[in-house]
Amino acid sequence: MALLPRTASSTRRLAATRTESPAKSVRVYEKVRSGIWVFNGSFRLLDAWAEEIDGRRVFKFRLETDPDATPVTDSREPMEAAGIEPA
Repeated sequence: MALLPRTASSTRRLAATRTESPAKSVRVYEKVRSGIWVFNGSFRLLDAWAEEIDGRRVFKFRLETDPDATPVTDSREPMEAAGIEPA
């Protein structure tokens, strides 16, 4: 995941991420079009901040995959295509 570099002048940390607490587990969805959303997996929220870009306030998040929650393969994918031998 590519993230833009942050500078002290353009970055404001969100209050929730300032504490030294464990990373919160979040579910990420992508909007395909109006009314259609795709689940992209579960991640750990490591950091969040807001930046001013072209006069808009943009929220950015630093995520890490959650190996305990996100499956390695898609359950809809045939096991043979994923290289898994059926039991």
